[in-house]
Amino acid sequence: MKSNLSAWKYVKNNRKNVTTMVVGLALSFAAIYIVHMLLMTSVESFKPLALTQPKKMCFFALSRSTLDQAAVPGAEDGTAEEKRDALVKLLEQTDGIDSVIRTQIIRTDYRAVIGTLSMKFPLYEAKDIPAFLRHVDAKLTDGRMPEEDGEILVDEVILKNMNAKIGDWYLPDWYGEVFKIVGTIKSEGMYCVGTPKGFVNNGWYNTVLCDGEHSDLESLLAQYGIKLGAEDEIDDAVTNRTFYQRDCVELIENVVKAISAIVMFFLGVTMLIAYVSFLRNRVNEYCLYTSIGYSRFEVYGMMMREMLLIFVSGLVAGILTAIPVCLIFRLTIIDPRGMICRLLYPDKMLQTAGLMLFILGIIQIPLLLCIRGIKTIDRLED
Repeated sequence: MKSNLSAWKYVKNNRKNVTTMVVGLALSFAAIYIVHMLLMTSVESFKPLALTQPKKMCFFALSRSTLDQAAVPGAEDGTAEEKRDALVKLLEQTDGIDSVIRTQIIRTDYRAVIGTLSMKFPLYEAKDIPAFLRHVDAKLTDGRMPEEDGEILVDEVILKNMNAKIGDWYLPDWYGEVFKIVGTIKSEGMYCVGTPKGFVNNGWYNTVLCDGEHSDLESLLAQYGIKLGAEDEIDDAVTNRTFYQRDCVELIENVVKAISAIVMFFLGVTMLIAYVSFLRNRVNEYCLYTSIGYSRFEVYGMMMREMLLIFVSGLVAGILTAIPVCLIFRLTIIDPRGMICRLLYPDKMLQTAGLMLFILGIIQIPLLLCIRGIKTIDRLED
């Protein structure tokens, strides 16, 4: 009575060939996953700044021409300045808005693996900063509160990203020795705040401290007769969410897809060539199996079990390789630079596994051709 054809016997007796294929699959999976994790660091790092921060702090700067043409209730025939003041009062009366203050602003650059996100933050009088921190749920973690002109509180993650410390000048390449870092704060939205010093800044904006439901400034302004023009600037939850999705998430996902496609193309070609050679070296073995009574279907089943064993081993080895390497990158590069990352991306693992299964499907072509051409021993010379 014949026994089932074992896939394990070939694997056990041909460790060198099998190991080479498993290592190739594992390194391909690990390379794709590690690149994905590094690139997605930008997506994860920018998320608090682009999605969380604007839910409590927004900015707008309206041009004189827009204000001149607007019919703001309470100042329909007033000057641009009178309309702006009337608009501020109307906004402050809106439920969900704590304050609207015209402030100077400066910027901070937050660098990730790919790209730099430039964000605004306001310069308040020292007496107004505690109220700002309460509104954005920020806590002082080190140093002291600003007391003099030109003193800055920086979120501790951003400070790490800047490779700066308390007592340093804030972005001296931009602002010179004007703003000094006097403390760090911690908040979900990675906020910064400081006090003005002369007019070394990026202009004047109306800073709106709001809640998440009232962070769509364009809609709010439209309710009070403001039709935005090309010269107006709005920085709210809607504009930041649009930017984040289009210029960060979609862009990086497309880059990852392109890299994955290139790697998988070369892996597929390599595996196809290797497997054709693999099949040619075993023609006599397959013929022997059919000669002693095994059907082509049984031989095909054995070959598929061998390939599944190799591919599954490659995937497992790839995961076991990728996760520790990602952890090393996180501990040595990501965290020390104040960036944020995730280690586990189950969707990417499944996507990559699907691509490898697609390669396995392509390999079916030479496999089926080989099965079709199998002959018994007595016909090998035909």
